[in-house]
Amino acid sequence: MWKLLPLAAGAICICALCGCDKTYVFEKRIPVAAMPDKVFSVVSDFASYPALYPDLYKQVNITSKVKEGKGVLFESVCEFKGFTTRNTWEVVEFEKNKLIRMESPSAGTIIILFNQIDYNTTEETMIVVTRLPDNYKNEIFALYEKEMTSVKEKSER
Repeated sequence: MWKLLPLAAGAICICALCGCDKTYVFEKRIPVAAMPDKVFSVVSDFASYPALYPDLYKQVNITSKVKEGKGVLFESVCEFKGFTTRNTWEVVEFEKNKLIRMESPSAGTIIILFNQIDYNTTEETMIVVTRLPDNYKNEIFALYEKEMTSVKEKSER
């Protein structure tokens, strides 16, 4: 179904500034009281990330002619601990209402799975593979959890 690709050296801009040599995997599942199409539409609206995840994303620009699905390219500007990072993301796998996989040479891999577990409940699974400085791991992972909570809240409205 999907596979993780190796990360580029110095995978996240924070690494270039602070130095790090560890690859971390964040994986979490949460139930969302909404159908998969609703949750999927929230997550696949990349341009809305600054409003959805204001603690991290400051700007997102879709740079490809493709606006939805496999092949979408977007640039993100994120801020964390006084660092500003710019990453280019490509949607490399896209199964509507089931899976989104994004790759960035500078930031790693994000995989989001959507599994309907009953009539009105979707299990959202987020997997992030990235390189981080040890001292930022817990804070970055907390931001990923907060992102999932934001998706849950918006999807359940």
